Amino acid sequence: MIQKHYVTTPTGIALKFQGIIDLPELYRQMKLWLEDKGYAKGETIEKSYVEKMKPGGKQIEIRWECGKNVSDYFKYKVNVLFILLGVSEVEVTQDGVKRKLYNGNFQVYIIGYVEEGSKEWESLGPFVRLYHNLIARRRIEDHKHELYNKIYSFQDFIRKFLEVRT
Repeated sequence: MIQKHYVTTPTGIALKFQGIIDLPELYRQMKLWLEDKGYAKGETIEKSYVEKMKPGGKQIEIRWECGKNVSDYFKYKVNVLFILLGVSEVEVTQDGVKRKLYNGNFQVYIIGYVEEGSKEWESLGPFVRLYHNLIARRRIEDHKHELYNKIYSFQDFIRKFLEVRT
């Protein structure tokens, strides 16, 4: 049986920002961070993109799903949910150069969990329960701690980006 051991709440840790940001650059930098840490490998991590026009501006919801196999039995999963409300394009002059930036209410939720087991392991029958009880149960906390540190490092990276670029 595949089990999820959350290192965040199931709804994730939230980063909220209201103002003007370089959204494409934030998106690119976040994706590069995940690729650099081995959670995304060139394939698309974007699982959904929904954009709606509202009277106060665009409403955009983007979902990312990515992960990293740390063994045949354990996987680290990182999901990111962007909720962008009242988004509009603005033209800003920075250092004498006109740039298109985005103004609105930005929310980023980062969800992290350690996935234990797999379909291949389930096919081994009673051996899996023995492995879980004798070995894996002790390792779960170590894996949760490692992923927890990575998730909060990712959050700090995003915070620093927003402070520098806004």
